[in-house]
Amino acid sequence: MIGAIKYIKAFAWERQWSKRVIDARKVELKVVIRDRINNVNLMSSPSGSGSSSSSLTRSLALGYLQVFFTLLWTVTPMLVTLVSFFFFLKVQKGELTAAVAFTALSLFSMVGVFRPHPAMAAPPLRCVD
Repeated sequence: MIGAIKYIKAFAWERQWSKRVIDARKVELKVVIRDRINNVNLMSSPSGSGSSSSSLTRSLALGYLQVFFTLLWTVTPMLVTLVSFFFFLKVQKGELTAAVAFTALSLFSMVGVFRPHPAMAAPPLRCVD
């Protein structure tokens, strides 16, 4: 990678390559946005008997649920750490020294590394009427 950058700089091609990178990034962002929209639409799979507004409402609700659970999945390790420290300090009346704190943080981080994200661990779930 560094060799390619040196090569581009040696021939003063920065302007042309930066335009190519920006164009590729625009295409990539369109694909990502379209993929996010399609994920919400696929999860709702309307039955055809309802109105389009109820389908849109269901898609939005499922989208909000997906955002909520992703946020919950992201925040849970921090909450578990804080609650554990709280119980250690208040319930067990322990002394939180640097050795105890850093050991606990190290163990919590090791546990968090091996937990897969729910979207990666299970196939996508679809709403079926």
